[in-house]
Amino acid sequence: MLRDDDEARTGFEWLTTSGKRIHPKGHIMPQSSPCGTVLKHDGSVLMQNIDWHYDSVRPSGNIREGLLVPFRDEDRPIGTIWAMNHDSDRRFNIENLRFLESLGKSAGIGYKLHQQQLRLKENDEVTQILLHELSHRSKTCCF
Repeated sequence: MLRDDDEARTGFEWLTTSGKRIHPKGHIMPQSSPCGTVLKHDGSVLMQNIDWHYDSVRPSGNIREGLLVPFRDEDRPIGTIWAMNHDSDRRFNIENLRFLESLGKSAGIGYKLHQQQLRLKENDEVTQILLHELSHRSKTCCF
């Protein structure tokens, strides 16, 4: 997921991983990584031998293919989903692409819902503070 909250952590944060890990959860990859390539092209990318082309990728096993798809907040790409193939006898196909792109759409919707939930929680906290203040003032005010 794209992060740019401060200069030291600009890049892409690994929010979750599964299978043979390239990097641990929470790792920050630079903009000059496969994630950056996907967001730059704003579309799905099939890469072969990713570890040969990007110093930032240190796999636990040779990656034969990587299928990467973006996910979006509205129309803005904000992250990537990776599927890695370590088996030289298998290749990604159009169904794999369709599945990952569908997953990318779901991730974008999930992100948007999470952001809305955070805003609602923030608004609820502000409302509670205001109600407390009004209650306190109404008890201390003389008419």
